[in-house]
Amino acid sequence: MKKGFLTFTLIFVSICTLRAQDNVAEIAHDFIKAVKNNSLATIESRFLDVNAAYAILPKESTGMSIKQKNENYITPMFNSFTARFESIQKQIQAANIDAKRIDLISYKLEKPVVKTQVEPQAMSLFFDYKK
Repeated sequence: MKKGFLTFTLIFVSICTLRAQDNVAEIAHDFIKAVKNNSLATIESRFLDVNAAYAILPKESTGMSIKQKNENYITPMFNSFTARFESIQKQIQAANIDAKRIDLISYKLEKPVVKTQVEPQAMSLFFDYKK
């Protein structure tokens, strides 16, 4: 479960914004809080702004309409994130894990993969369960 959780976390953070006014630690805590409470709404405010998302889309999106960009990139990313979040929750239930006992230990920002004006940055979360 930990491997899947960390992989999901990397994907999550790559589609979330690390706006200058946001404290990175708050993003990490919000994600763990969302997992504990099984509440996607807890982290939706951290999702990347659509206009910023357009700026980091692949070159293939050049010339596409906003509707096409949404259909080909934005909506599938959101759906993938939602499905992975639900998968984590199913794993928690199947393993009879008390999500309230998951604690964030630390986080690490990874170096940006793509050099653009808006650089998505992955974050690894390290957590503990029942100490």
